[in-house]
This record gives sequence, structure tokens and C-alpha cells, in this order.
Amino acid sequence: MIDVRLLRNDPAAVKAALARRGKPEIIEQLDAAIALDGQLRDITAQRDASRARVNELSKLVGAARRDGENEAAEKLQTESRTLGDDEKALAEAFETVQAQLRDIMLRIPNVPHGDAPDGVNDQDNPLVKGPINLPAEFSEHQRVAHWVVADELGILDNERAVKLSGAMFTMQRGAGAMLSRALCQYALDMNADAFEEIRPPSLVTTAALRNSIRLPKNVSRPPVLLMKHTSWLSGFVAVRNPNSTALSRTCALVKCPTGNMVKANSFWSSMCTT
Repeated sequence: MIDVRLLRNDPAAVKAALARRGKPEIIEQLDAAIALDGQLRDITAQRDASRARVNELSKLVGAARRDGENEAAEKLQTESRTLGDDEKALAEAFETVQAQLRDIMLRIPNVPHGDAPDGVNDQDNPLVKGPINLPAEFSEHQRVAHWVVADELGILDNERAVKLSGAMFTMQRGAGAMLSRALCQYALDMNADAFEEIRPPSLVTTAALRNSIRLPKNVSRPPVLLMKHTSWLSGFVAVRNPNSTALSRTCALVKCPTGNMVKANSFWSSMCTT
């Protein structure tokens, strides 16, 4: 999530950076966030002034009582009580506006990485390297989608995966499951000196997902109610440290099915900044 202080101190720079994403609704959200932040500061100033006046009145009431000016003391107390009511109203307004601001800020994406080129779709991703080890042409038997081949080999069962979990899910079977597990282990072994392997809990709290920028933008399934506590299935790499920058540079390069290595442009580079 963008630091509200950055938005407050340099809104023009934040707008210019996010304008590169090509989504006008983001700029509208920024304008709304700036307005809400201004309201918060106004409310804070009014509340602080009210508290200062209440403290001042408290001293004046004590002095009036000591001098025997009871009528004046009563008037001062009446003013103090009115200010106390006003302060409660300001506190409620502060909580409301603060919640609105936080909700909007959680929905605003990060600014694109400075190295990400401008673009609106994958066609705008500049070629960095490739094609890699590809023949000039393919035989007819090679022009088959990988999921068709995997289904014929019995290592992929997308039909059952859809029945179990819905669209966009896959299920490996037999050698396919072993291959998937072996690739994960190979990746971990190859990077054991650079990263610490962590197995997070399968269920996480709402606060964890919100702090990892997964809520409220990516709500597609209801939470799990477990022992009177609301939990969410963490999913694959869904929960990460939002302050980590270890993968920021590597995520900027995307391997395409054609074997080309391209650089993700500003429209797609949400994974390139943290």
C-alpha cells in the first residue's frame, strides 16, 4: 500500500507514476484519497483545538470557584460540556473518514517500477532476450497444446480439477504430480543460499491478508469460520511480506511461451514493486 505521507507530500509525482498504468479510475481513487486525507487533517486540527480549549476552561473554572464566582464558573462548565460533546462528534467523524481512507488506499495499486516501460498490453513488452533454443519451424505432431499432451499421458486432469475447485485450477496425477514436486524441490535447492525456505500456516487472519495487500482487492471466496475466528486460506504465494524487495527485479522479467524474455510494462508490473 502506498504511504499516505508520500501521497500527501508529493501527490503530483504519485499521480504521474500511476497514470502510466493507463487506468483513469486509479487517478479518481487518488483524488478521493487526497480529499479524505485533507478531511482527516482538518478534523484533527479541530479536535486538538477543542481539547486545548477544554483544558483551558478547566483551569478557568477552578480559578472562578476559588474566587467565589460560581455563576461564571457554571457558564464556563457549560461551554466545556458543549466542547466535550463536539469532541466526541469529531472523534466519530475521524474514525469514519479514516476507515474510508484506508479502504481506498488498500485498493490503489503500487506505482510501477521505474525500470518498467510504458505500455497497455503484453504487446508493449520490449524484447530483452530470445527466442531461446527454438527451431526455425515445428513438425505437425509438435503443434499440440501442452495440456492436450499431458491429458493423453495421464499426468494432467483439468476436467476433475474444474469439478473440484472451479475454473483456472489444474490437477497433476502420477508422474505429473511427481514432476511438479520435483521442480519445486529443484528450485528450492538451486536457491537455498539466497532465500530462507518458509512453510506458512494454511489459514491466516484477515489482518495478514490486508497487510499483504490481498484484501480488499482480491476477495473471490468467503473466509473460513474456525472456532469463532475468521480465517482465510492463504493459497499459493498469496501471503508475503509486503516490505520484501528480494524478488522485485526478477519479477520484472517474464518468460513467454515462445521462449522470449520480455520486460513487463507499466500496465502489468504490479508484481515488480513492493
